[in-house]
Amino acid sequence: MGCRTRFSVRSTGLILLVMVTTLAVAKPQPHLDTKLSIEERIAYLLDQMTLEEKIAQMDMISGRSTLQEGLLGDEEALLEIYGNDGVGSVHDYYPSTAKEANQLQRFIIEHNRFGIPALFIEETLHGYVQPGSTIFPIPLAMAASWDTAAVREAGHVIAKEARLHGTHVGLSPVLGLAREPRWGRVEETFGEDTYLASRMGVAMVQGMQGDDLSDPDVIATVPKHFAMHSVPLSGTNSSPAYLGKREALQYYLPVFEAAIREGGARGVMSAYSEWNGVPCTGDPWLLTDLLRTQWGFNGFVLADMGAVRMLATNHHVTEGPLESLLQGIGAGVDMQFYDFPSDQFRTEMFEAVHWGKLDLKTIDRAVAAILRLKYELDLVASPFTNVVIPPVTEAYPYEQKHAYQVASKSVVLLSNDGVLPLKKSVNKIAVLGPAGTSSYPGGYSPPEANVSTLLNELNKAFSVRAEIRFDKSASFFNDGSSDFQKAVELANWADVVILALGEDESQIGENRDRSSLELSGNQSALVQALSDINTPKVMVLINGRPIALEREAKQVNAIVEGWFGGDRGTEAITSVLSGEVNPSGKLPISFPRSTGTIPCYYNHTPSKILKTVDGPVDALFPFGHGLSYTTFSYSDLQLETETLSTSDTLRFSLSVKNDGERQGETVVQVYLRDLVSSVTTPVKELKAFRRIELEAGQTSEVSFAIPVAEFRIINADMQRVVEPGEFRLMIGESSRDIRLETTFRVE
Repeated sequence: MGCRTRFSVRSTGLILLVMVTTLAVAKPQPHLDTKLSIEERIAYLLDQMTLEEKIAQMDMISGRSTLQEGLLGDEEALLEIYGNDGVGSVHDYYPSTAKEANQLQRFIIEHNRFGIPALFIEETLHGYVQPGSTIFPIPLAMAASWDTAAVREAGHVIAKEARLHGTHVGLSPVLGLAREPRWGRVEETFGEDTYLASRMGVAMVQGMQGDDLSDPDVIATVPKHFAMHSVPLSGTNSSPAYLGKREALQYYLPVFEAAIREGGARGVMSAYSEWNGVPCTGDPWLLTDLLRTQWGFNGFVLADMGAVRMLATNHHVTEGPLESLLQGIGAGVDMQFYDFPSDQFRTEMFEAVHWGKLDLKTIDRAVAAILRLKYELDLVASPFTNVVIPPVTEAYPYEQKHAYQVASKSVVLLSNDGVLPLKKSVNKIAVLGPAGTSSYPGGYSPPEANVSTLLNELNKAFSVRAEIRFDKSASFFNDGSSDFQKAVELANWADVVILALGEDESQIGENRDRSSLELSGNQSALVQALSDINTPKVMVLINGRPIALEREAKQVNAIVEGWFGGDRGTEAITSVLSGEVNPSGKLPISFPRSTGTIPCYYNHTPSKILKTVDGPVDALFPFGHGLSYTTFSYSDLQLETETLSTSDTLRFSLSVKNDGERQGETVVQVYLRDLVSSVTTPVKELKAFRRIELEAGQTSEVSFAIPVAEFRIINADMQRVVEPGEFRLMIGESSRDIRLETTFRVE
């Protein structure tokens, strides 16, 4: 009995010891304790992490190096790449399933002391870059919809598909102003105007990030390229941008500011170009003084690919890797983007701190920003993607329906003498031109994306009632051909000719800049060869930038700008041609008369001369332009008051009537001019817009409320102020087609 008693006491002690130990283990470590604030958890990690572990968080690993014949390498191979200190992010992995993402994430978590997951960062410009994902129209086309709600929902679809595949961060949107149309990346932008690009940028950021980054169907965004990257010298990618600081603050930087302050963007990508002699990635004024101090940004700054390295190799403002890292990280960069191999990056950074060349506080700033995003995405507590939820694919009808709706709203009817919509009496259609069989959906689309061609969609829509014949007839490239006999024969045979023209995928996108904006190859010659034929001719453009069409516009009966429209773009174009869809897109960028007349953006200052000995240099099709199959009239402009203070809100209303015989949508565009100012200001600037739908004969009252603070300018002292004086209010269907105007005063 006594032995049993002694055994019982010892057992009880052992049980108590086990319980205490278990409780101690069960208590979460401070960096995992959700009762602590994110900042408290970050502070704990910064206090406990070694310098090597901190530097690892500033590193990005190529997912391509992780794969061996499409599969994850073995543990030894992965250790060689990732080590045991963790990693900030992985790019170019593009997990096709959540399982693939979780496999790599599990390895990273299990092989660093604090179990810190990696950010999976991928491209999400107008769709998640993975086969089966929904591809929306290129951003320039989405901007042509002038529909922020539609763009916001597109952003949500893109984010949902990316997150369900295991991606956490998207490298988008592109927020540069497209004022240099020769630049190949114009397709990635939201156009030439500060206000429109700001509204589209905010909508895309909000759609992608949702209300809470911890939700399972959102991702963080990284707007790019910060900043002034979109107006390179000669239109050649990454060439210098020469803009005055005042111009940058007035027009280019507010687009990013809106995405950050209003949209809540959690990342920013620094540009690899230079601005007025200072490389953006090494500019402390841009990345610290403006971004962090003035705008209050506390997200992370990712260098564009190789941008830190380029401080030495391209810009020659540093002598080598160490000096480049010191300048880039010191200026405000938080994470490298393949600038240097991981072992070199980590060694250089360690030595820089060890020898006192880089302050540890600078490292902590960068690491805190990266960790903050990981906590906001709830990755530290929930690092794995739910494999039970299947990724969204093209089999899901809602996403595809929305892609079609956005594409339909993006099609712009540039000209029309009445040939469109195609009449039911049309029973012979000739489709001519190289874009007729193009299946390119736009840059940064999923690999091997193969969307339906315009010819396929025309056959679907018209083959029951009409015979369709196709001949390529021309080329995107200068092949020297001038034999258009077959095209002439088909044009004479047909009731209508569809001229499918535009750009090849090799002519648009990153590092695909053009010296000429005229139709390439012998496309223009094809139009000329058919100019004397009486058969009505409809030009359909499938492209990613403005095309100079001064001569061709006179040789055809209608022009439809269809853009690179993603999954459903050619279907949307066909719906406009048939009349099933009434076109409502408006240009987000001006179309020049010729290459020599650029830049031709609408909001130039009054001193710009609009003619040369060769002719006018204003836009052929101006910003905001776009026709409909119905007409709209504007009337009864009413101001609430004609005198306001700088703290007031300008309130006004007007009536818009659909004068035609069918339903239609239009965009009411509100422009403003500061009539006398201390610095030169534009002849007009977009300040508000409203997309409205009206039935035939319907009239609607449209009201606007614009804070006078929105009329601020950057004065000669670089201060943002509203100057008192007289302003002109202009409302119309485009920047050129002004229907109503009045004046008011600010005192």
